Amino acid sequence: MKKINTILTLIFFSIVSFAQKPMTLKDCMEFALNNSTQILAAKELCYQKEIDRRDAVLTVFTPQINAYAGLALTNGRTTDPETNMYTDLKMFQDEYQISASMPLFNGFEAVNNMKISKIALESGKTSLQVKTDEICLEIMQYFYNYLYFSKVTKVFQDEKQEALSALQQAEKEFSLGTQSRVQVLEKQSFLAETEYFLADYEAKRNAALSALKKVMMFPSNEVLEIDTAINFSPVLTDVVENANTIATSAKESNSQVLIFQNALKIKELEFKTAKWQFLPRIDLNAGWYSSHSKLSGVNYQALPFKDQIKNNGREYISISLNIPIFNRLQKFSNFSRKKSDLRIASYEFQEKQAEIENAVWEAFDEVLSARKKLTAALKTADFQKEYYEIATKKFQAGMIPYLEFNTAANKYAEAQAAYFNALFVSKIKAAVVVYYKGTSYLEQIDN
Repeated sequence: MKKINTILTLIFFSIVSFAQKPMTLKDCMEFALNNSTQILAAKELCYQKEIDRRDAVLTVFTPQINAYAGLALTNGRTTDPETNMYTDLKMFQDEYQISASMPLFNGFEAVNNMKISKIALESGKTSLQVKTDEICLEIMQYFYNYLYFSKVTKVFQDEKQEALSALQQAEKEFSLGTQSRVQVLEKQSFLAETEYFLADYEAKRNAALSALKKVMMFPSNEVLEIDTAINFSPVLTDVVENANTIATSAKESNSQVLIFQNALKIKELEFKTAKWQFLPRIDLNAGWYSSHSKLSGVNYQALPFKDQIKNNGREYISISLNIPIFNRLQKFSNFSRKKSDLRIASYEFQEKQAEIENAVWEAFDEVLSARKKLTAALKTADFQKEYYEIATKKFQAGMIPYLEFNTAANKYAEAQAAYFNALFVSKIKAAVVVYYKGTSYLEQIDN
C-alpha cells in the first residue's frame, strides 16, 4: 500500500511539473490549434465536404432503390371477384413494390457533380490550412509582443536594482558626510522614475499576456507561463532570395490562391453542366409489384397469401427519354448565369494572384528593411550600453550631474527596447517570407 501511494505521489508531481512547464511559441501555436473554435468549425466543414463527395460518387455508380408497402380496407360497392358484378363487399388489400432508377444520361450532371465534390473537398482542406496559418501568425505576433514587454520590463527591473543600490550607497555616504543631500535626492528621483517606468511596462506585459491567452483560447483563470528565452542568432540570413521567383511560385501554389483556383474549376464544371442540360435526359427504370386481397361477407375462399403474391407479381424495366422543348427559358437563364459566374470566378482568381504577388514583394521589402533596422538597433544598443556604464561610474563618483546621467540611462533603456522591437519584428517578417516560400508557420518553429 505504501508503495502504491509513493507511485501515485510521483505521478501527481510529474503531472503538476508538466502543467507548469513554460510554453514555447510552438506550444502556444499547438494549444491554439487544438482549442480554436475556428479550426473546429473548419474541420466540420471538411467533414461535410467528405459527405458530399460520398453522395456524388454513389449518385454516379449506384441506382436509387425504393420499397413500398400499402394496406387498404374498403367497404362498399366493388367488383365481386367471382361474378365480376358490382356488389357490397368488404375487402382487405395489401400491395408491395420495389423500384430502382438510374440516370443513363443527364447532361453529365452527376459526373460533373462528382468532380465538383472532389474539388470542394480539396478546397475545404486548403481552407483549413489557411485558417491554421492565420491563427499561427496571430499567435506569433501576440507571443513576440509579450516577449517584447517582458524583456523591456527586465531592463527596468535591472535598472531599478542598480538605482536602489546607488541610493543605498549614497545614503550611507551621506551619513558619513561624503555626499550631499542633493546627491541623495538625485538618486531618489532616479529610483522613483525607474519604478514608474517599471510599473508601466509590467502593466503592458500583463495586458499582452491576457491578449495572448485570449487568442490561444487559454482559460483566463489559469496561469500561463511563457518561455521567454530568445534565439539571438542572426536572422534573415537565408530568406532573402529572388523575390520574383518566390512571387511566381506563390501565386501558383499558395493556399489562398488555390482556394480561388478551385472555385474557378467548380464554376467551369457548373457551366459545362448547364450547357449539356439542353440535351435530352435518359433514365433507366426497373421494378417489381404484387398484391394480396381478402374478401369478407361473401362465400368466397381466397387463395393463400403466397399464391396471390406469386400470381399477381409483375416485373418491369423501361428506358425513358425526356426531351426539353420549352420550360420558360429556365435552362437558358441557368446557362447564362453559370457563364457569368465563371467570368466572375476568373476575375476573382486573377485578383487573388495579383494580391499574393504584391504581398510577396511587400514582404521582401519589409524583411530587408527589418534587417537594416535590426543591425542599426544592435549597434545603437551597444553604444548606449557603453555610454551608460561610463555615465554610471561618473555619476556615482559625483563627476556629472543627475540630468546628464538620467539622459544616458533613458537612452540606454530606449536603445534596448528598440533592439528587442527590431528583433521580434525581424523574426515575424522573416517568417512571412518563408511562408510564401511554401513552409507553414508551425513548420518553421523548431521548439
